[in-house]
Amino acid sequence: MKKEDQERRMAIRAIKENTPKEVEAELLNLIENGYKLNDLHKSGYSQHLNR
Repeated sequence: MKKEDQERRMAIRAIKENTPKEVEAELLNLIENGYKLNDLHKSGYSQHLNR
């Protein structure tokens, strides 16, 4: 469970730092619904998550 929490925090931080505002809300919503960082990368959101 701790690793999941860390992954969620990493994803949220990456989104807030690297994402246009119009996409940020959608990505944060996906995370709240259980998406993980790797899921977001595989779903085509990687362009917004790359540092």
